[in-house]
Amino acid sequence: MTKTMTITATFPTLTAAVESLGWDLSYNEKEAGRTMRQVKSMASSDFAVTKEGRIFYVIECDTTLLKEFERADLFSSCIHSSPFRLAEIANGMITFSDAVFPRTKEMRRSVKGTGLMLSTASV
Repeated sequence: MTKTMTITATFPTLTAAVESLGWDLSYNEKEAGRTMRQVKSMASSDFAVTKEGRIFYVIECDTTLLKEFERADLFSSCIHSSPFRLAEIANGMITFSDAVFPRTKEMRRSVKGTGLMLSTASV
């Protein structure tokens, strides 16, 4: 079993993606701007908005990561140890595996070059 989300739009900037969802950033614009600039510097793709109102982007590092940008990310910074799911973007859809995998260097290496991405998005 897998979980699939439909991409409704892509944007070259995180600001445009956030604005398309109507998120109100006025209560802490300075921190929101700092966080969005940081994400922009890491992203290696456009920002995809899904029918469910979620924002995803890709980071290329030692493997390919599909990251979700959540409203809470604008005002908090945390490192978590959530397990990975396999993810793939194709034909305007994002597909996530139901199976979860350990968040280890070995897992990151095993997925590199397969065309799949690792994601910690909750689905």
